Amino acid sequence: MPPEKPPEKRRIQHTDEQKKRLRQYYNNPAPGGKKPSQGDAVLWAKSQLGIDIDQSTVSRWASDKFLRLDAPLVAHSNLSRSTDRRRARERAFDVLELALYEWVKKMEDKISISGELLRIKASYLFNRLPMYKDVEEPQWSRGWINNWQNIYGVWKRKKHGELASANAINCDEEIESIQEILRQYLTADIYNCDETGLFYRALPDASLSTKEVPGHKVRKERLTAMHTVSAAGERMRIWYISKSENPRCFKHVNLKALNMEYRFNKKV
Repeated sequence: MPPEKPPEKRRIQHTDEQKKRLRQYYNNPAPGGKKPSQGDAVLWAKSQLGIDIDQSTVSRWASDKFLRLDAPLVAHSNLSRSTDRRRARERAFDVLELALYEWVKKMEDKISISGELLRIKASYLFNRLPMYKDVEEPQWSRGWINNWQNIYGVWKRKKHGELASANAINCDEEIESIQEILRQYLTADIYNCDETGLFYRALPDASLSTKEVPGHKVRKERLTAMHTVSAAGERMRIWYISKSENPRCFKHVNLKALNMEYRFNKKV
């Protein structure tokens, strides 16, 4: 009889706050004090944080891989570390980068943050921080934004979502039947029509953030849009359907001059 396999260890997710506190204990000993060993850090984590980790985990958490967790210390201590650690290069806009990070931390639970919004906020901060008064404003390129995200650990995360799957269906016979019917008509006489919903009050379901952010209830207000196009490529006017007979946004607007058709239905 083969020996029983030992039960698999359950993987425990540790928080950034736990990693940050251990980094502060291990990498920043008291002035004149001795730097703790990895074994000391293991015992400290168990007593102070209530977690069981090994020395390899201490080494990994204390490495530059998690340098982003020291972000609030960047502008004040310039990442002072023991002599055996690499010193971070001084960055040209470290104060602005830290201010931008703090703004993301403050707003990530309230709004959806995009790369474009980061560029706008960076420009706003640059023009209001006195130390950059005589400095030419940079372009805030995509590369600068990506580099800032890598340093501060700000990634695009979905707030909420649903997983769905569809069963594969063998529809070869149906396709052949439809193609047989279509052969009887000119391409200009074959139209495809489909509708879609525009949830115009729904916020994006993903945002740049420093942590997992809970989502909000999705606003259900919607417009129904119906698109029609022929096999020859001719596009028909788009039909929009809503509940209001005379929407306020159409006041003083000549609907006939718009490239659309509008209809209303109370049950849409």
